Amino acid sequence: MRLLMEIFAAAFLSGSKLFSYLVLKAVNLALHRGNCPESAFAYAAYGMLLCGELNEPALGYQYAKVGLAINERLDDLSLRARVIYVYAMFVHHWSNHWATLTPWFRKGIEAGYQSGDLLYLAYSAQDCVIWDPGMDLETASQLHQENLDIVRECAYQDSLDSGSLFLQMQRNFLGTTHSPASLSTDDFDDQACLEAMSTRQFMTGIANHHIYSAEINLLYGNYEQALHFVRKQDKLIKSAMSLPQLVRFYIVANLTLTTLFPTMNRADQQATRERLERDLARMTRWADNCEANFRHLQFLMTAELARLDGRHDAALELYDTAIDTARANGFLRDEATAFERAARHLLALGKGRSAEGYLRGAHGVYNRWGAQRKVEQLEDEFPVLRQWVQAHLSPPGSHLASLDLASVMKASREISGEMVLDQLLQKTLAILLENAGGQWGCLIVRAGGTFSVEAIIRPEQPSPQVEIPTHSTLSDRQGKALALPMSVISQVFQRGEAVVLHDAMADGPFVNDPYTIHLHPRSVLCVPIIVRERFEAAVYMENNLTDAVFTDDRVELIQLLSAQAAVAIENARLYTQVQDHSRLLEEKVVERTAELEELNEELQRLADRDGLTGVANRRSGDAYLKDTWLRLRRQPQPLSVVMLDVDHFKHFNDNYGHQMGDECLIRVAETLQEQLQRSTDMVARYGGEEFILILPNTDENGAIQVAENARVAIEALDIRHDHSTARDCITVSVGCATIVPDDKSSLEELVFAADAALYKAKESGRNRIQAAESA
Repeated sequence: MRLLMEIFAAAFLSGSKLFSYLVLKAVNLALHRGNCPESAFAYAAYGMLLCGELNEPALGYQYAKVGLAINERLDDLSLRARVIYVYAMFVHHWSNHWATLTPWFRKGIEAGYQSGDLLYLAYSAQDCVIWDPGMDLETASQLHQENLDIVRECAYQDSLDSGSLFLQMQRNFLGTTHSPASLSTDDFDDQACLEAMSTRQFMTGIANHHIYSAEINLLYGNYEQALHFVRKQDKLIKSAMSLPQLVRFYIVANLTLTTLFPTMNRADQQATRERLERDLARMTRWADNCEANFRHLQFLMTAELARLDGRHDAALELYDTAIDTARANGFLRDEATAFERAARHLLALGKGRSAEGYLRGAHGVYNRWGAQRKVEQLEDEFPVLRQWVQAHLSPPGSHLASLDLASVMKASREISGEMVLDQLLQKTLAILLENAGGQWGCLIVRAGGTFSVEAIIRPEQPSPQVEIPTHSTLSDRQGKALALPMSVISQVFQRGEAVVLHDAMADGPFVNDPYTIHLHPRSVLCVPIIVRERFEAAVYMENNLTDAVFTDDRVELIQLLSAQAAVAIENARLYTQVQDHSRLLEEKVVERTAELEELNEELQRLADRDGLTGVANRRSGDAYLKDTWLRLRRQPQPLSVVMLDVDHFKHFNDNYGHQMGDECLIRVAETLQEQLQRSTDMVARYGGEEFILILPNTDENGAIQVAENARVAIEALDIRHDHSTARDCITVSVGCATIVPDDKSSLEELVFAADAALYKAKESGRNRIQAAESA
């Protein structure tokens, strides 16, 4: 089972025909021989096979859940990362919304860190956040880059290539690759990556390259090139078995083929139509098992067939249903695609005015998703969209029309590009001050009913030192008090509306605020930033050079940028949570490693110690004696061994009982330990009532002296023994031997000589020392 499990990944990633056999063999072994830890992996892999090649996703889900349950029941951490990954990547998404994948991959990352399974840690990291269909591209790519750092640390090239290709597709959508048809950037060459994967026979990576390349070419209308990659991927379907990429391939292939269908000859049209109907049937089966993930794709594919059949009204109705279903389930890319397909369908029918609404829908959702290159392409192809955007940003009577739109977009991009929350708050404040014309300002956050200043840009000229009541001050991040008009700030948080004061000292609801009375502000602006009711903040700013600085156009601009900041703050908070989670995992790994090292030390100590007496056991004594022999052979220095045996110990046990016998051995061991004066000397229990003293750098006279001291000390314990022929108390017989280790002598000879001397001591009447004649 272990062998089958270990070659699983290689068999799948290389596209080997053995993969299905290996999975079925492992499951059959588990069913016939019973479960073991590896059975959990076998069942999860069988679930993968059922979801893919056998097209039984519901049954596959049940088997994979059995695998998870076995792993949990056996509490087997060593295989948890791989069981979780196979379940999440190949099974879970066929029966559950794709947005629920990320928590499973995070569990896989945590298990990988804890168990040291770097391969499946890398796999979970490479796929952790990329399949959430509701996450905007900017956030997804930032988080994905963070996770690729984990993959790099694991040093698995296949995993890194796979994850990097997905990142390049995200970058393509964002508009930062070399061209719309390219996955390459200055720091990544997709052709070099493809060649390297081909050399390694990493077929799943090659399949991913084909699918992602087809997807980007379809998005930008390069249909012939998209078809080129579809044809290539047709030959590698098994290498994408059960993966989310397979779903993307079928919808990309469908839209590519239906677009090019009118240009095909009759034979190709017949074969293509049969394929389209087969793929629709497959998508329908998937949708019947999990509507949230696949029903909108089924409607979109059905709409395409209706369009080809000339059923124009039915096609439009199906496009609408696909749009609504995709939106309801949070699939941004597919919602935008359905909008665009509906618009192009109407344009082909000559209904340009009707198509305009669908074009605006596609443009808006692509923009919300973050596909900047696609948004620009649509605006270039349909200039009415750019006009509509400007009109939308600057409605009639709006002062924004006079502002430099490029400057606004630049400020918006700068806000969106920052992912670290503290830095984002500071940057947001600086951008808002710059665009509003404020001299100084701060960003105030309310959490748990308490206000705090999270970012501040102070005025060049410090405010005069005046006495301000404590209730009119807030603490900044350094704990310093900052005076503020709390009546203004409270109203902004309560009502969620901006407050603009052209002359704060003039009549109005805030003239009696202690801040206004003491510090005489002139132009004041306070704008709320609310992030989905989970994060409340406001930007407060002043300009005390003149009145009426914050004109209507500037206020409108700040409100627009504040809305952008709200989205960026939500993204940064998510990024911070991921960072905190990673940091927590690292801390847990360090803590767990320290615990394991401590436990290993304790286990080693227990393994090296005699359970009764607490001195070294024979295994530990033999190992130390061997190491000492080798060390002294290099120096060279003498090595002495003293063997001691408790006299007539069997009679003692038989007459006084085993408990008294154990206590006797414990006291003898303690006494022997006390006689050793150097840290390099060792006492070990050699067996039963026999002990050995290992004395490095000790000549024969020294060994005899230590032995005599030990014999006298044990006799002085005066442990009564009426059944001994030596004395009426416990005594020991001792044999010792000394040698200077060299190439002509051996350790065994030394121990044998000491043991032989011990027996001579016993034969001579016991309770005495006998030195070996020659070691």
